[in-house]
Amino acid sequence: MKGKCKRALIGLLAVVTVAAPLTISAAAAVTPYESYLYDSNGDMNYAPPGAQPDNVLEGPTMGTVALNGPQDLFVDKTHDTLYIVDTGNNRILKMDNQYQLIREYKEFSNPDYDPNAAAVTSSATTSSAAAADAEAADAEAEDTDAESGDSSEATETGSGGTSAEVPTTTASTTVIDAGMDSFAAPTGVWVDPVTEDILIADTGHQRLVRLDRDSNLVAIYKAPVSNLLPGDFNYQPIKVACDSAGRIFVCSRGFNRGLLELDANGNFVQMLGAPKPVYTLAESIQYLLSTEEQRARRESFVPSEYNNLMVDDEGFIYVTTNSNVKEPVRRVNAKGNDVLRRTSGKGPVADLIENTLSSIKGSSLVNDVTTLTNGMYAILDQRRGRVFVYNIDGGMQFMFGGLGNTRGTVTTPTSLVYFNDEFLVLDGSKNAILTFQLTEYGSLFFEAENCKANNDYEGEAAAWAALLDYNQENAMVLRELGNVAYRQREMKDAMDYFDLAWDKDNYSKAWKFYRRDVLNEHFMVVGIVAVVLVLALFAYIIFQATYRKKHPKPEKKKGPLAYCTYVSGRMLDGYWDLKRENRGSVKAAFILIGLTMLMMILKSQFTGFIFQSVRPIYANIFNDIFRIALPFVLWIVAQWCITSLMAGEGSFKDIFIATAYALTPLIILTPIATILSNVLSQDEGAIYTALIAISYIWLVLMLIASVMQTHNFTLGQTIGVILLTLLAIAIIVFVALLCLALVQQMIAFVTDIVEELANR
Repeated sequence: MKGKCKRALIGLLAVVTVAAPLTISAAAAVTPYESYLYDSNGDMNYAPPGAQPDNVLEGPTMGTVALNGPQDLFVDKTHDTLYIVDTGNNRILKMDNQYQLIREYKEFSNPDYDPNAAAVTSSATTSSAAAADAEAADAEAEDTDAESGDSSEATETGSGGTSAEVPTTTASTTVIDAGMDSFAAPTGVWVDPVTEDILIADTGHQRLVRLDRDSNLVAIYKAPVSNLLPGDFNYQPIKVACDSAGRIFVCSRGFNRGLLELDANGNFVQMLGAPKPVYTLAESIQYLLSTEEQRARRESFVPSEYNNLMVDDEGFIYVTTNSNVKEPVRRVNAKGNDVLRRTSGKGPVADLIENTLSSIKGSSLVNDVTTLTNGMYAILDQRRGRVFVYNIDGGMQFMFGGLGNTRGTVTTPTSLVYFNDEFLVLDGSKNAILTFQLTEYGSLFFEAENCKANNDYEGEAAAWAALLDYNQENAMVLRELGNVAYRQREMKDAMDYFDLAWDKDNYSKAWKFYRRDVLNEHFMVVGIVAVVLVLALFAYIIFQATYRKKHPKPEKKKGPLAYCTYVSGRMLDGYWDLKRENRGSVKAAFILIGLTMLMMILKSQFTGFIFQSVRPIYANIFNDIFRIALPFVLWIVAQWCITSLMAGEGSFKDIFIATAYALTPLIILTPIATILSNVLSQDEGAIYTALIAISYIWLVLMLIASVMQTHNFTLGQTIGVILLTLLAIAIIVFVALLCLALVQQMIAFVTDIVEELANR
């Protein structure tokens, strides 16, 4: 990547604009769902799917009976096997990489098993027995611990809390052979990569069961007991995982204090990574205004609960929740802190726009996450049946999937894994696994990330460029091209890409290096100019201190326009003379208003990228003019109305001139801030912000002085008049909006009458 990257890229985008719709339409034609991405403005644009339907795996095709409400998948990467939690059939299936049955885990020998006590007809009875055993194990446990298992729901919410139903366990839980135990509606599984021991979340029996690879019982972990757990704690493990140290992490249904961490023997250690409650702005304000009693009752507003978890290769715990829109996925470390990177785009939140593509409304309900290669990961949206793939920084790469009854769509997605270089989505209603093969578009993301991990800059750039051919609006790809240029020290190219991606953070980093390189390259010229300016300043100071002191220039009376500088420096004296000595003029006031509007237009067009709120090409100069003209007119009209009733001395003309002269700070400081915005980095943005803030504070002070001196009010009277003026402005705006609404209704009424007459 050499210079002139931006112009070359614009040319490429022009060509791709013609070709991309054809490519996208061709890709969409072979998939039963629509795929899209978000651009730098957060708007949705259609894009090729990253994966397309390949196969549907059902029980008979995998060498076993039909599945019944399956709830979980697990991949043992070490032994290249897949595990299926067949909840309705109370079993765990072990499959090879050809999706053929290796072993079924359904019954196991348990020496402590009492077939008479365990023969149950409902999960509620089983739960009561489990709670009783937990109470007998610790005589000092609180009385409420015995009630923690009084009931167990027979309905599973698809690990996502919405609609998936787990079949109830009735006669199938009855054990025929003495000493042979079984599962009751298991919903989660984890496999040791070394020993192949399997750990099952036996939800119906409110316990964890560890078996070896040959289905021999290793251990049973019953409900944890601790004074730290709430008194009404009802243990219902739905998902389970272990780390390399042997620690056991459990998701329990209805438990909103985080994960349950157990030691290798199943003893309670702590509650880990509890999610914080998510309050709306209205709820936060209500909390601040509430009494102590109301705040105490508010404690019932509980945080969201986790519905799934997995431990990655580095020992971090990925957890999901479907009740936190802003952070549906977290990556928790050993201390329970969220360390998931969200430095790219909006982060992993699935659908950014809630009302997209279908009649299904509301934010995404994330109920599973799976890790991919090179820090990539994917999340499953249960609400719309979609899979979203992200890079390590939380940038959305592609998505695929959708709800439906056709081949390649799902109805109740319950689990997601990546196995055999394809995505597997478990459907709890269709009782099948849907496989999705990567498309060429999706494979390019994996290739690019692999090149990045191996520091293959050329290969990475080529992969990202190929992806850009598919969709020129892909902000994530533009950002990654900028990162490649940044790592290769091509800062100007990096800035161009970050500009197109609307990535101000990375643009600022590249700008600081580029600015340093420019200064180093022109150090001699910059140094000479700086020395000359310093010497000129000293010479001017000496000249003023010696020659001008002996030969002062005759003072000239400032004209009406130049007098604005005196007013802005000496506000009280300046405004007194402005009215009573007629130092101002209407013509000068109009010029000042016009200059202020011009400064606002220049600010919107020439502010540095780092400090832009909207791209210059989207900026509307009429909006810039309107933002000055409307408040100006409202202020002078409202002030004239109020001061006329309060015996103010200023006329409408005086108010107009005084208010116009108060705009001087914006004329002085706005261009300075605009120029500096093109030099400063994001870390130095406080200088730019301070200049803008000072200009408006200065403006407010001048408005106060203008009211006081124009009408000859005291400070107290001035403050009262200003408050009444603001109230009058609010009333004027309200009446104007009301009139506008009435006019619209009248127009609509007349239009309806005309249409009615025309149709007769």
